[in-house]
Amino acid sequence: MAKTIMIGNDVYKELKERKGEKSFTDVIRSMLEKEKPKTGKGLRQAFGILKEDDEWKDIKKKLDRGWKEWTDRYS
Repeated sequence: MAKTIMIGNDVYKELKERKGEKSFTDVIRSMLEKEKPKTGKGLRQAFGILKEDDEWKDIKKKLDRGWKEWTDRYS
């Protein structure tokens, strides 16, 4: 069932520019999807699938050192 809503002219213009060949419903739906809070579901599914190798250990050392320097500087 369709609903009528009122929006400002500036909002209409912005939606119309983003719309292209899509419907207004699709544009608004995609914008609302982007606004949903992140749950981390995708992260949980991927957690642990990569092995820690030498390259990862080197990166982790650099990150740990950087975080420590940043914490010491700004805390």
